[in-house]
Amino acid sequence: MTCKLKTSRAFEQKKARIRKLPKIGEEMMMGMRKKDAYDLIMIFHDGIKNDSFGLKRLMDLSIEHKKSMGYAKPTYPLYGKGDDDKKKSFMNMMRMRRLKNGWKIYPSWGRHHKANLELRHLLMIHEYGCLIKQKNGNIIRIPPRPAWLYAKNRFFRKLSASQEDKDRKSALTEYIQTGKSKYMDKALDILKKQYNDIVDK
Repeated sequence: MTCKLKTSRAFEQKKARIRKLPKIGEEMMMGMRKKDAYDLIMIFHDGIKNDSFGLKRLMDLSIEHKKSMGYAKPTYPLYGKGDDDKKKSFMNMMRMRRLKNGWKIYPSWGRHHKANLELRHLLMIHEYGCLIKQKNGNIIRIPPRPAWLYAKNRFFRKLSASQEDKDRKSALTEYIQTGKSKYMDKALDILKKQYNDIVDK
């Protein structure tokens, strides 16, 4: 004996409304994803520039060396020459590229202005730390300074606290539950406002 689950008309209507959602405001959603990508990159950049990630401090010897080279903020980890050599500095390495359904963030393949390493490799060294054995047998230890991890954590905390995002999700939920167009209009109005804030970035 087999049983066929019979769904209510209201349930089928909710499913139909959910299927329509990807078609509504698709370009604006791409704009929101672009905003998220841009915001994450700026959190990474500003956290290093403002020294707000709480990264492990530099050794006195390293600070003195940076001072002797005229660095802007020699005590700030990963800051180096600051915004000089923009495309080749650590904090300016992140790039973004549009994909079919969103945006990809990735570290530059360019070389660092001083280390002669690809920036994407330098990112891994600083995120996880590294031991470097010199020819004379000495070991240099680079401690982890996971600025990218801290940037992502800060970004997701900011995202979860966004009142506009909460209001938009609430309106969409009400639309799915009731089918009333006023809730979809409200969600789209919020989305348009968020989109217009970043469309030129």
